[in-house]
Amino acid sequence: MHDNKFLSKTIIAISLILLHRATGDICKFNIKLIQTLHSEGFHRNITYEITFGTPEDDGNEYEGCSVGLEQILPAGLYANPDELEELRYKTPTVFKDKVDIEGAAEISTPITVHLLGSVYKHRVLLSLPVHARYHKAVAGGGSARVNIPTPKFFINCGPKKLEKCVEVSSTNSFCPRSQNKCFWKHVPITVGEGLSWYVPRGDTNHHNLAMFGTAVVIAFGSLYLLKQIHFYNIRQHRAKKED
Repeated sequence: MHDNKFLSKTIIAISLILLHRATGDICKFNIKLIQTLHSEGFHRNITYEITFGTPEDDGNEYEGCSVGLEQILPAGLYANPDELEELRYKTPTVFKDKVDIEGAAEISTPITVHLLGSVYKHRVLLSLPVHARYHKAVAGGGSARVNIPTPKFFINCGPKKLEKCVEVSSTNSFCPRSQNKCFWKHVPITVGEGLSWYVPRGDTNHHNLAMFGTAVVIAFGSLYLLKQIHFYNIRQHRAKKED
């Protein structure tokens, strides 16, 4: 009888150790995110490379899980939902706010975007085309620095994996309010350097010069047009006399 009790306690202890190890591995969240801003000018592309696991932990427990990024675009930038729809963009994208693509940076508000993907071979690649808004000209011109914040990371591995992790949140913006239970979890990740975009802006010191140049062009254009009208009337008058 004592042997049976000892055997039962041993089995329970081993089970708890295995459970702790399994829980500990997936709850370490060995997830890394690298953001990169590509191209130049006013139209660029942000890519997100997400890797799972370390040399000691291959990250297989995340294989097939759904991944979501919540990216906030500051007022100086925007993404165009119509553009993404027309291109049938490879990264499923959900806009949480209405987008005004015509507004200047000074009168615009930040935009929240959700990017979706799934883990394949321990990694996820997502991308988002972004555009710079017009920034009001200032004395001396130069550029406006637009800082792109680090996105929040969410993962959905179903009901059986991350439920063991007490660190994860129970509700978040990826879950519809109608759901009784949320399988999307906001988890910590290792993030590389943040992104900054220097957007060119006009120089108000050139405003008077530009106005003068515009006035000169309009004046010469008007004189040329009046001259042509005058010559046309003379030709018409001569033609009538000859008739």
